[in-house]
Amino acid sequence: MADVEFGDCNLQYLIQVNHLSPMLLTLELLPLLLRTAASYGDARIIFVTSSLHFLARPFNPDKLSVPDEREYRRMQVYSDTKLYNVRKLRETYREA
Repeated sequence: MADVEFGDCNLQYLIQVNHLSPMLLTLELLPLLLRTAASYGDARIIFVTSSLHFLARPFNPDKLSVPDEREYRRMQVYSDTKLYNVRKLRETYREA
């Protein structure tokens, strides 16, 4: 069983690196991408993810910052973050 590592904002590092960072980058780049699309007709964001999202557990926001260390499995958290990415990208695509 791996130790749970937390960042300065009290969220698990795996969640920060695998989900929150790419989403933040996307949100920061979105205005530029929209201007580019308006000028040149197209702009894209491509996310590469993993099929491990099929192994993810149902989303539980309480486990983002305070996981049960007895149940913590690094690969499970990795799979969960891949599902978060898929869900957020689908939501973003529907809004566009």
